[in-house]
Amino acid sequence: MHFLPSDVNFRSAVFGLLGLLGLFVSTAAVAEDAKPARAVGDGDQSAAAAWLDCTFGPVPERESVHLLIMTVGDRVERAVVEPLGMAQVDVRGLKVEGSRIVGRLVIGHEPLRQNKSVPRLATQMPLHIDLQIVGGRVRGEFKGSWPSPKQIDEPLAVMGEVSGVRRDEHALRSDFALPDDAVWPSYVGPHQNFSSGSCDRRLVGDLNDARLVWASQYIGPPESGSQRYGACVGVREAAGGASPLVFGGRIYQFRYQASGDAYQSHLDKQLAGDRAERWREEMEAVGWTEADMRRRWAIDADEELVCIDGATGRTLWTVSWPGEGINLYDHKCSLTNHTGVVAEGKVFVFGALGVVRCVDADNGKLLWRTEVPGYADYMQAFKAKALEQRNIWAPTRSFCHGLNISGDTVIAPDGIGECGLVGLSADTGEVKWRVPKVLGKAATPLAWRCEQRNCVIAANASGDITCIDSASGDLVWRTDEAGDNEYSVILLGDLLFGQKLKREEREQVSHFDDPGGIHSAPGRNYGQVACWRLTSDGPQSVWTAPAEWGAPANCAVGAASGELVCFRGKFSYYLVEAESGKRVASTHLPTPVRWDEGHLLALPGLFVLHPDSQHGHTKTFALPAAAGARASPMWTPPQPHATTYQAPMSHAWADGRLFLRGADALYCYDLRGNRPQH
Repeated sequence: MHFLPSDVNFRSAVFGLLGLLGLFVSTAAVAEDAKPARAVGDGDQSAAAAWLDCTFGPVPERESVHLLIMTVGDRVERAVVEPLGMAQVDVRGLKVEGSRIVGRLVIGHEPLRQNKSVPRLATQMPLHIDLQIVGGRVRGEFKGSWPSPKQIDEPLAVMGEVSGVRRDEHALRSDFALPDDAVWPSYVGPHQNFSSGSCDRRLVGDLNDARLVWASQYIGPPESGSQRYGACVGVREAAGGASPLVFGGRIYQFRYQASGDAYQSHLDKQLAGDRAERWREEMEAVGWTEADMRRRWAIDADEELVCIDGATGRTLWTVSWPGEGINLYDHKCSLTNHTGVVAEGKVFVFGALGVVRCVDADNGKLLWRTEVPGYADYMQAFKAKALEQRNIWAPTRSFCHGLNISGDTVIAPDGIGECGLVGLSADTGEVKWRVPKVLGKAATPLAWRCEQRNCVIAANASGDITCIDSASGDLVWRTDEAGDNEYSVILLGDLLFGQKLKREEREQVSHFDDPGGIHSAPGRNYGQVACWRLTSDGPQSVWTAPAEWGAPANCAVGAASGELVCFRGKFSYYLVEAESGKRVASTHLPTPVRWDEGHLLALPGLFVLHPDSQHGHTKTFALPAAAGARASPMWTPPQPHATTYQAPMSHAWADGRLFLRGADALYCYDLRGNRPQH
């Protein structure tokens, strides 16, 4: 018997491995056929949701483990055991019996095996739990199996106590509902610089104090196994790397799911080749049939927008566009950053085939759809060729542009690499203008208000910075005096921060030439960060960082908030005054990590450093926005990790909450201090 999580009910288990190949699973079920604009949520929408926030222990080498259980009405919907995540936990054996939750919770655990095309099979470990809920408090006991720290696929007998709290829907909304001004409307955030808005409570100074609040339904990994890894038995197909958006107390997540009868001929070759016997043995062991394998290697895809309640993590509705996508994953290439944009009660969804759809943010109703000139032409031909040849060979590290909005114009790319921009009417979807060859291949255009008009700022690898009137598409000004800005530049008011040096001017630095001796793989191709003040007549140079600081050119330039900007150098992170470029603080990381392709985000009073956001690592550090600040200890979010190549996911931050893509689901962490206790 095999099963996959249904789009209606995500109680079924998907046992997995998060590694170089994505999320491995050992069980599968056929998901319900997608239908256009169908409202799909977690269970009966009239039934109340609740989360049990508990710890249980002891287990080997740990005093306790964090356990979250979601109920909807009289049914257990899903659960999370840190750090295994949501998809590793099968809750079908748990029952709600009045004020008790009893039954069997099954954990499927896989060791991480990087750089291996064949996973070890999942070990199922049942835990029998009996929980009593009295006055919002949870007490109970557990008994069963837990992975051995030394032989993770050999379970050990465990037993102990469970304790925690139950938050009903009223408490969840009281504690975790997002205010109306808490938004993350685009890939670059609300301020065009990867910074969030304000928060009325002080944030924790150490990210290890972040608390997991909820996990969403199954979303899927942003990346997956490609042809170089063989048949990829048990490897879930990619769902794309779109970042979540926050608006109106809700989270909007774009994804795609493999569908249709057409599949890549690579599968036929694998099942008839030299390793066919090996693949079939693995298929039998994980419960996959040839139908499951054909789905994994499908060419078509259904595209979906999932709407999630920000307070409870409950799916409110899903709209689906069957067959309107492509099941894109080649080596280091999925729909890397097809992040849409949300504004004025509308969500603008960026589909794989170059279609922008506008839907009502309240109910998902389709308002209009437009094929983006250039992009749609290319991708429709791309998919037609894939179907004809039964093969997908994607351009490596492409599809890295998010949408943005300036005034009443939605800004979209017209190609998959370095490209031009297209302006669409936010009201009707009408194509208003097209400007060629202005955007770097891993960049998102920025919205800028210039005196009394709305503009778009785009930079590229040739050293151009271009300002476009977003209403008319007219060129306001262009300069070629900047550097190689293949990745996103950022804005702070009228100040623009980007790379100063052209590609041929950048210093080539060895990965291991680290005089500080405390970093690994500090990166290559270093340039200089520069600041320009944007005016209606063009940019004016304000400052350039010292050459010896360096600045990696293979990532967005940094993040900015308040009066400060933070960026990476050769061996340190630098915190500087935005207006003057004066150094406020510089810090090495306290733990050696890979950091040659990273990302930064900014919260009120805090910068979040993500040194490597492209190789399956979600190791992060906090840097206070203060003079003499030092990076806090490393935090590794306790979930299956997920990253994308070339353009990292920016995740989403709003009112002290982090909405983080995992390899299976979307996770909400609370970083506010003085959290409520119930």
